[in-house]
Amino acid sequence: MTDTLTAPVAGSELQGRLRGRRPSRRRTSRFGPIVVTPYLLLMIVFGILPAVYAIYLSVTDGDGAFAPVANFATVIGDFRCSSCCWPSRFTRSGSAG
Repeated sequence: MTDTLTAPVAGSELQGRLRGRRPSRRRTSRFGPIVVTPYLLLMIVFGILPAVYAIYLSVTDGDGAFAPVANFATVIGDFRCSSCCWPSRFTRSGSAG
C-alpha cells in the first residue's frame, strides 16, 4: 500500500491535477509587517531615543552648549571616580583589596 502523498505521479496525471490553476508565484504575507511594526515602535521609543538622548546629555553642558571634553574631564577628575572606577580595572571581581 502506497501513500498518495509520496506515490510517484505520472506526467499526464500531474498535468490533470494542475489544470485550471494559475502558475505559482511567490505570495507575500501581510501578517509580517503587522507583527514587526509594534516591535519597531517599542524599540525606537524605549531603545533608540533614550540612547540618542544619553549621547546628547554626555556631550552638552547644563546650558545645552556643546562641551564633550569638559564633561568627561570632570568625571575623571572627580574623587568618587578615582576611588571606585580605577581599582576595578586591575581586579577580576571589581573590588579593591
